[in-house]
Amino acid sequence: MPPASRRPRSRQPELFPRSKRPIIEITPNHRLVQITEEIDWTELEELRQRVAAAVASIGAERQRTGSACTADAPCCSNRGGDGR
Repeated sequence: MPPASRRPRSRQPELFPRSKRPIIEITPNHRLVQITEEIDWTELEELRQRVAAAVASIGAERQRTGSACTADAPCCSNRGGDGR
């Protein structure tokens, strides 16, 4: 395995301290442990918020126009589909 990157893991401090007695023991070099420590959790949360805002924006536009789908979608009632 290549060495872990030196970039900051997260700008947010840990909300919950790590357990001193793990219930399920895994080695510190386990890939999931490495991924957990390498992920920039703040960046991931910011991405999640942008995606959620985009989805909400699409939903708001659909409510404004009264359309549940696009006119060229095969399920659209405007094209003879059942509207689901």
